[in-house]
This record gives sequence, C-alpha cells and structure tokens, in this order.
Amino acid sequence: MLSNLILVGVMLGVVKFSVKASLGCGFSSLERRGILAVASAYLGIALAMSTSIAIMGEAVEGIINTALGSTPVFVVFQAIMAALLVSLGLYTIKKWTHDKRDITGKTSLLMMLPCPVCLLAIFMACSSLIIGGMGSIKVGLLVGGVFFASIMIISLAIRGFGLRKSPSSLGTVMISFALLYILSAVLVPAYLPVSEMSITVEGSSVSDVIPGSLFMVGTILVGFGIGKIRKWGLRLGRLTKVGGGM
Repeated sequence: MLSNLILVGVMLGVVKFSVKASLGCGFSSLERRGILAVASAYLGIALAMSTSIAIMGEAVEGIINTALGSTPVFVVFQAIMAALLVSLGLYTIKKWTHDKRDITGKTSLLMMLPCPVCLLAIFMACSSLIIGGMGSIKVGLLVGGVFFASIMIISLAIRGFGLRKSPSSLGTVMISFALLYILSAVLVPAYLPVSEMSITVEGSSVSDVIPGSLFMVGTILVGFGIGKIRKWGLRLGRLTKVGGGM
C-alpha cells in the first residue's frame, strides 16, 4: 500500500512539471512534429538519467543530499525564471497586439525546455523509484513515458479544443507561470529550517487521509463551479445586450 502511494506521489510530481512544457507546446505555433520532438526529448532525458543513476550506485545518495542542500540556489533561479517569463510573456503579447507578429515559436522555448528545477524533479523521481527496487530501464520508461504522454495529450487537447485564441494566449500563460515561480521562491525559504529537524516518518491510516483529500477535491469543484457561473453570467450579459440592441 505504502509503495503504491509513493509511486503515485512521484508520478503526480512528474505530471506537475510536465505541464509547463505541455502548455508551452500547446499555446505556441509549434507543429505536431515539433511537439513530438519535445516529448521525445523528455523521454530520452529520463532514460539517460535513470541509466546514469544505476551506474553511479551509492554515489546517488551524496548527490541527493547536495541537491537538497542547494535549495537557496534554486530559489534564486526560480526568481530569475519568473522575471524571464514575465518579460517574454509581455513581449509576446505586445508583439501580437501592436505589430500582429507571432513570435511564440521563439518565446515558447522558455516554457518547453527543461529548467534545472525540472531536471532535479526528474532526477529525484528516478532516484526514488530505483532506490525502491525498480529497474533503471523501467524507471526511465515510466518517468519519461509520463512526460511524453502528458505533453502530447495536454498540448494536442489545447489545439483540439481551440484554447489558443491568439499568440497572446501564450504570453498570458507565461505570466501565470511566473506568478507560480514567485510564490515558490517566497514559500520555499520558510521551509528550509525543516531540513535541520529530526523527523520520524510513521504510517498513516486511510481515515487520516480521506478528510484532507475530500477537502482538496471539494475546493477544486467549488472553484470550477464559480468559474462556470461567471462564464455563464458573461454569456447571459452579452445575449441581453444583443437582445436589447435589437
């Protein structure tokens, strides 16, 4: 039961980091071949990383400790990424609004290319599964496969449902991700003292997990409902204006 929960948690973390590349592909002017190339690159990175971890053996533990001790560096990097995302996002919107130039093919690279934080997430996911006893090739295919499937499904769904209204949509997405990077840069330092604490991990019963899960799901549903109500309200308002004009 516990190993399955760990596996699900690791995969959810991988999906979370694949969303950035997925949105970058979906809202850019990249063709399907380009999206396939990006997804394949992440699959290749995961395979190469899992194979390297298996070769390094016990040295992986030292690398993990070093990475966890470099949290301030990643906080600074996230702040830099936030600044770049805001700058390029605003530049993308400006170029389309004023000049009608679609530059998403270039600015989307910042969203699609793996950043150090993303590479660390892939490394930690592969390390956790290999330490848990899974073969390196299986780990690479699993982690890389999740990246590959997420990028292909999400980006093609964006195209299929017509969510990309204009090139400026990418700029809006980039600014939104910048806010997430800023939030992470603000919150992470508050948790740095935790690494100095002595923590004992104990088993958790299902009854302890269910209330929190229900609260999380309920919050998501409420937010989704509010968004739908606002959308319907806007449509009703437009129909009322059209009817009044007639």
